[in-house]
Amino acid sequence: MRRLLKQRLLTVQPGLSPILHGGFGAMTIVAEDRPDVQVVLSGLGLRRIPEWVILDPTTNGYCFVRCDRLWEWGALVRAVTVRVPRDFAYLIQAYTRGRITTTGPIGRVQLTAFGRIRVEEIPTNSTAVLSTKGWWSSIKVGKTSGELSAYTNGGSVQVEAAAPSSLTISPKGGNVDVHGDWDDRALWILGECWRETLREST
Repeated sequence: MRRLLKQRLLTVQPGLSPILHGGFGAMTIVAEDRPDVQVVLSGLGLRRIPEWVILDPTTNGYCFVRCDRLWEWGALVRAVTVRVPRDFAYLIQAYTRGRITTTGPIGRVQLTAFGRIRVEEIPTNSTAVLSTKGWWSSIKVGKTSGELSAYTNGGSVQVEAAAPSSLTISPKGGNVDVHGDWDDRALWILGECWRETLREST
């Protein structure tokens, strides 16, 4: 009989910047119409929430959620979902040995994954730093008009540019595919790449 995943819900205190260590699970960040930041953890047999998970607001303005220590949760965290307001102004930092997917317009983020990273939208006046650590893991950005930096270990980087303020790509020998609208002064491709495809809108 298939065991059902249990969930644990954490609400981040207002004014805090979340720092999330996702362990080996997949991570999803959703920007939607909501008033607060919630973190939903899914796993088999999650029994408890460590006391230190939500820090006091006076502790440097950050909230640490570590899902990579299964002995503290009582089980392995399989997936992490972070729900944030669309206009969330604080920095979101996320790290996982799995993959990261975002839905909706994401503001200030630093995302690091051993698997692939998929970002739906980086709006104007937003900043995103995306890094994949696994060999040949890819980054795909559906649309960016903000400031984007993308780094891979030989993986592919695919970006739809909508007049971004800055676009820096370092594929370390991987493939680069940029299409849409951009100022040539805003685009920087660092290092060698296997295949470079630049397609500007006519």
